[in-house]
Amino acid sequence: MKAIQLIGPQKMDLVNSPTPTIDDDHVILKTERISICGSDMVRYREVAPEEEYPFKAGAPCHETIGIIQESRVEGIKTGDRAIVLSPPGNYGGGVEFAHIPANRIIPVSNSGDPSVQLMAQPFGTVMHAFKLIPPVIGQTVAIVGQGPIGLSFTQAASKLGATSIIGVESIDFRRQWALRQGAKAVLHPDEDPVKELRSMTSGELADLVIEASGTPEGINLALELVKFGGNLLAFGITDEQVIPINYSSFTRREIKIIPSRSAASTDPTQSIKEIVTLIEQGWIDLSWMITHQRNVSEVDEAYSMYANQTNDSLKIVMDI
Repeated sequence: MKAIQLIGPQKMDLVNSPTPTIDDDHVILKTERISICGSDMVRYREVAPEEEYPFKAGAPCHETIGIIQESRVEGIKTGDRAIVLSPPGNYGGGVEFAHIPANRIIPVSNSGDPSVQLMAQPFGTVMHAFKLIPPVIGQTVAIVGQGPIGLSFTQAASKLGATSIIGVESIDFRRQWALRQGAKAVLHPDEDPVKELRSMTSGELADLVIEASGTPEGINLALELVKFGGNLLAFGITDEQVIPINYSSFTRREIKIIPSRSAASTDPTQSIKEIVTLIEQGWIDLSWMITHQRNVSEVDEAYSMYANQTNDSLKIVMDI
C-alpha cells in the first residue's frame, strides 16, 4: 500500500508499505484524505539521530478520513465513512489502509465532502479546550497565533458569545482571516500588543488569553495579555521541551493557567463527534480552513509549504 514517510529532517517521501490485516474489534479503513497538522511539525522539524530514519510508515500524520473496507466492530459496517485516530503513541495515519481499534472511530455521513468533514478532527480539539475553561460569553478573549488552530479558536469564540476577540499575528493573510472569523482587531506581536490591548480595554487586558502559537515568544506574550485573575489557556504545541517564562508575570496577577491536550483525554473522539454533528446541522462551516488540496505524491512539497507558511497556506489536504 501507499504510505507517506519521514525519511530525514524535513524530508518526506511516498513509499510502499505492507497492507495490514484485521484484528477483532478493529476496522480496516481505505483512506480518502489526510491533512497536515501543526503537531506534525515537532517530528518533521527535529533533527533525530540518523539511525532513527526512516520513521514509521504513515508518520507523522494523524488526520485521516476514509471508507471502511472491513469491519469487526459492532455498529460499523463496510462502506461507512469515518474519521479515525491513530492509537496513542503510534501516529501513522498517512497510509492507504489504516488498521484502527473500535474506540478511535468517528462515523460521518457518506454524502458530505470528506475534506471538509476531516476538519472536524482539528476543530474538535479546539472545542475540547473550551470545555476546560469558564464560558466566554461577554468576555474579552485574546488569541496569540492565527494559524489554522488560532483561527479555529477565533471562530469558536465568536460562535460561543465572546464580546470582543483580539487576535495577535504577524503574517498578513492570517491577520485578514482572523478578521473574517470574528476578530475585532488583530495586533502585531512586534508593535507593543500589551500597550495596544490596555488601550482597548481601559487598562484591564483580556479575561481569557489563548496561546495557539506554540512559540516561546508567544507563550510569554500570552502571559502579559491576561488581566488580574484572568485565565490563560495553554494550547500551542512547541518544539521545545523546556521554555523559560516570566514567573512573576502570572504570580503577581494571580493568573490561572489551564493546559489542553485532547489527545491525552479519556475519550479524544467525543468532541470530534460533537463537531461532526454541528457541521451536519449547519451550525458551523469549516470549509474555509482548507487552502490547498494536493495528491499524496506531492507530500514533500505539501509538508514544506506548511512548515514554512508559504503560499498563504492554512490546512493542506491530500488525496491518497
